[in-house]
Amino acid sequence: PAIRAISKNADGMARATLTHTLTNLLTLEDVTALAPDILEAIDVPCPADTMFANEIRMAGLRALAKYHFKDGIRVSVTFAQTQSRHGSESRTGEIMKELLRYGTAAKAVLPDLKKLIVQYQGETDFPDWARKQKIASVEAAIKAIEATTTQPELRTIPPAKPKQ
Repeated sequence: PAIRAISKNADGMARATLTHTLTNLLTLEDVTALAPDILEAIDVPCPADTMFANEIRMAGLRALAKYHFKDGIRVSVTFAQTQSRHGSESRTGEIMKELLRYGTAAKAVLPDLKKLIVQYQGETDFPDWARKQKIASVEAAIKAIEATTTQPELRTIPPAKPKQ
């Protein structure tokens, strides 16, 4: 209950306190139980103290990818599209690294990754060196995904249990 409550907090710094827990401490059973909340924390960035919004998103993505939850493929792309720009030049590579854990299953989002490159190319108000680093991360991920021939067994997030 505490993890669920904090993951929904409007404040980015409050959510960021879960980074270590989500990244390093959750078991498969924990992630299975919390998967809908983790998915929501990635999909819906915090509205306040947004400087820290990406922390829980990255940690949640790592938790889903670690245990190969199929929904992590989609949210990898969504996160890469909607992340804040500050620090995105290195964070994009981290997002792509998590996406690569899905092997051939990630081929489903190759068209989205190609659109992501176009999105990043349009960020002309972003430092050129940083924009190029983001684009290079996505291009490298595309090449790696196209070349991969293996895939882990994927898990599905169970439907959320109705609140009693």
